[in-house]
Amino acid sequence: MTDDEARTVQEQVAGYLSSKDGRGLDVGNPSHLALLVDSARSGLAGIAEDDLRAVVTMCWLGPQSAGIPPAAMRQNLLDLLRRCVQDEQERLERVTEFVIAYGCGKWRQVRPGSGGWEQRWQGAMRGLVRALEPAVEQANRWLADHVVGFPQNRSVARAEGFPEDTAVWSDAWMLATRFVRPEHPLLLEEEDTLTVECTSDGTELNASARDYQTTTPPGAKAVWTVQERDGALLLSHSQSLALAAGATVLLIARDEDAILKTAANTPGQQARLRVGESASIEGPATLTLWECTCGTTHCMERHRLDTWNPAQVVQKAAVEEQKQKADAPLTLWDCVASAVKGPQSSIKTGAFVQGIYFPLLAQEGFA
Repeated sequence: MTDDEARTVQEQVAGYLSSKDGRGLDVGNPSHLALLVDSARSGLAGIAEDDLRAVVTMCWLGPQSAGIPPAAMRQNLLDLLRRCVQDEQERLERVTEFVIAYGCGKWRQVRPGSGGWEQRWQGAMRGLVRALEPAVEQANRWLADHVVGFPQNRSVARAEGFPEDTAVWSDAWMLATRFVRPEHPLLLEEEDTLTVECTSDGTELNASARDYQTTTPPGAKAVWTVQERDGALLLSHSQSLALAAGATVLLIARDEDAILKTAANTPGQQARLRVGESASIEGPATLTLWECTCGTTHCMERHRLDTWNPAQVVQKAAVEEQKQKADAPLTLWDCVASAVKGPQSSIKTGAFVQGIYFPLLAQEGFA
């Protein structure tokens, strides 16, 4: 597709989105994309259908005031789509998930800030939230049925558009941000110290020189990785845990104490902090704090957008009554649903605690 053709597509997409029919379009409804594509088809001949659909979806979910999608970006996304999905009909059906993932930062380096094509697209982020909503809503219904005190009104279904005042939408948004930005660095300078203090209200992490402070309530966890250099986690009762570069530290906060575990490049170590006791990591050191704090060994491969493989084939129930299995692609919708609910197809206690949603509820609560 040429730049002139892309400009025509963008103008027609913008016109339809501003119309009465276009204001209620739902990125989670495939028929709505078909309506948008048909509205943009006029006057365009000889353009491959997958190319047209990709550019239409980019104009829908991309920055609205940054001009047309850049030619290199259009071609890169189309090449990814064709390389990962060989079947033409399947490719047409999966355009939206590729554009959402690409817009959220997969397959490219996202620049800081917002509002440009080279940055993270807010429309794509809303699309990812929409993909997460059904699983979050299902999990809330299950929790309301199985957990005493879990509020019934948290499982309210979405209305037309994006209901930003619902708990489901809010939780889906927080999960989406964790899914696309699973880590953030904490740099400790020469005189800095990260302090871990066990209190009766939870375990507090504090790096005052970096203006970093958070509390991990009982039942929740915190996870971080040590980067660049070896160090040690010093405990107030004279014990210490060696921290080699690349080691992962898992903090488990409990009612009366906190457990610290190390893994990865060092032999497994463990220490216990009672209420009133503390531990510390002295700078200089670079720590990578994990947004998902499930603490499972498969967190990195299951709870991050970068690790989604759209070409992966999995077995799904083709005929539920007969429990027949059929090979099918691992769509973005499947990936985020599994991340929310846990590795099993249905929500179960043992599986749910391995998902990305449980640690969010454990940290933030559900009141």
